[in-house]
Amino acid sequence: GHSAETFNAATDVVKKFEHLLCGNAYWDFSKKLAVTDHFAALSRPFPQRISGELTSYFFDAESNIFTCNWDEKKSLSAPTLVYIPERLVVDKKDISIEPPGGIRIIPINDGSKNMLLTISPTEKSTSRHLSIQFKQ
Repeated sequence: GHSAETFNAATDVVKKFEHLLCGNAYWDFSKKLAVTDHFAALSRPFPQRISGELTSYFFDAESNIFTCNWDEKKSLSAPTLVYIPERLVVDKKDISIEPPGGIRIIPINDGSKNMLLTISPTEKSTSRHLSIQFKQ
């Protein structure tokens, strides 16, 4: 739909999924999904794979700030992956990760404008915090 209420309703549902640490899926087979008012709430970054245990994540669609927290496990060597939809633009200088670690931004696959943020593990058990300020 095209109204402020659809964006607000979609944002409320997404917040509930994020609070419960759930992923979500949304099917819309129309060709105009990307121009609907609620698309900005649905097309968002999310933790795709965590090197440890996810404790929280949240994307504020109005300010374009994504935060994610997890408890990293020393025994895991795979990187944490965060999905970034093509509609959001990020520069490495707008990414904050604590404790610091190696980050890369790569296409999700050849020819895709959707990206993955890869975060190297610290090789110790620790709490991690990620914050990204996206441009649009």
